Amino acid sequence: MRTVKTGIGVMLSVLFGELGIVNDSIFTVSASVVSMKNTVKSSFLEGLMRIAGTILGGLCGYLMIMYLGKSSILIGLGVIFIIYLCILLRIQDSVAIATLTFASIVVGSGASDPLAYSVGRTFDTLVGVIIALVVNYSLRRKRYIEKIQFNFHELEDLYINLVKDIISSIQYSRLKELSDILTSLQSTHENYIDEGKYSIYTFDKEKLEAILKECEELYYHMYGLSIQKQNLIVSKRLAKELYAYGINVVDNYIISDNSNLILEYHMSEILKIIQLREAS
Repeated sequence: MRTVKTGIGVMLSVLFGELGIVNDSIFTVSASVVSMKNTVKSSFLEGLMRIAGTILGGLCGYLMIMYLGKSSILIGLGVIFIIYLCILLRIQDSVAIATLTFASIVVGSGASDPLAYSVGRTFDTLVGVIIALVVNYSLRRKRYIEKIQFNFHELEDLYINLVKDIISSIQYSRLKELSDILTSLQSTHENYIDEGKYSIYTFDKEKLEAILKECEELYYHMYGLSIQKQNLIVSKRLAKELYAYGINVVDNYIISDNSNLILEYHMSEILKIIQLREAS
């Protein structure tokens, strides 16, 4: 979707140039591309910062032309000053567009009226940022939210199957794989929540939050199992229950009337989570 939205943003930026709404569409195109993000929230928040950066760069460019003139040394110092201001104002994400606006004004002003040229370049850039915001918000389609949700459940299935495989084969060295999938789940969940806040469509955030919490608990118990390198004894009762849910501990564990209490605890908790998941 970001690819499609970027293409639409560029198309509109060029069209605005052809219609004479902006003077130089290259600045509008550039601003639109760098302001387009995956989610509406990220595009909106960073878009606001880029608007602030554009105005900051335009103002600094105008003041330099009016009072300091322009030279390679001054332009370099001006860029350093703008970067410092962006960091000071906590709008670091707008550094690129602020310096771009500043440099385009100072370098390209020529014999033009400084005020008119500065306003024109700043306006062209602002239009690009606004186009990105409008396109990103307008295309907040239901299918995109459904796609995020589908990806989340795919990752969930992959996670659960890996849990079962690691336990069955005693390959606890693969816990890093489990951690990577959990990180992807957390990132996908964050995108889902961010997009949902700006969506007109309903979505079940409570269900996904519950699944994510269960996966985090699973990782905790898997880590607990990973440090039980000795005394791999599982009770007959638990071994039978685990087998019913696709976890075969018969081949690689000692099955006995007695058990390792720590190992038994973590496996029992893992089994509860899997049972709840498959029952829902």
